[in-house]
Amino acid sequence: MSSFLWKSLFWGRGLLEYGIRWRVGDGTKIAVYKDRWISKTSTLKVISPSNLGENVTVQQLILLSGGWDVWLVTDNFTEEDREAILSLHMGISRVEDTVMWHYEQCGSYSVKLGD
Repeated sequence: MSSFLWKSLFWGRGLLEYGIRWRVGDGTKIAVYKDRWISKTSTLKVISPSNLGENVTVQQLILLSGGWDVWLVTDNFTEEDREAILSLHMGISRVEDTVMWHYEQCGSYSVKLGD
């Protein structure tokens, strides 16, 4: 029985890792080049070279007014990444970044989705 449990846990973990990504809020928790946060690529990650440095966060791509720094994004990302980043809606309020399920509009995961 415990073998089945471990296999199920590993399968579930892999499924979750495949489908979760960050929802951008204030950008402080999201590493631009390491985390899954854009929706236009199969990996949900930026594919551009790390021109801004390995440890840059999404917060550094956001203006104080709350919108994207279009010039910074345009100068440092491939067309595919640039389109994916600039298409992300930036809310008016600066909320914390949250983890979401990419494959459901509401961002929530249910066991039914994993079947």
